[in-house]
Amino acid sequence: MNNLFYGMFLIFIVACSPAYVIPIQQGNVIYEPDVTKIKVGMSKLEVISVLGEPAITHFFNKNNWTYIYHSKTGGQSQLIDLQQSSNNENSAKSALISSVEIKFDNEIVKNISYTILQ
Repeated sequence: MNNLFYGMFLIFIVACSPAYVIPIQQGNVIYEPDVTKIKVGMSKLEVISVLGEPAITHFFNKNNWTYIYHSKTGGQSQLIDLQQSSNNENSAKSALISSVEIKFDNEIVKNISYTILQ
């Protein structure tokens, strides 16, 4: 009888405990120091070497690239506190970028805009 009680109690506890929800991160993780390396006049290959491939290339305008970052856990969006490792003396916390839009003219950077996650 005690074993049945303990077994049912264990099942009840396991069934009522919250399930682990896997965080989903989408897009490019980009920090402000990386974005500031992009300068007007750079080529698309130079941009790729700094930021990687863009998350979005616009279908009707191939001269617009968009890099985005989004994190979601359990149905709620959230900001993940990440640190950028640098090759300098120590690792410093940097602003995480939520989106970067780069406009090109003849394969050369014409305009850069970005939004910092707060």
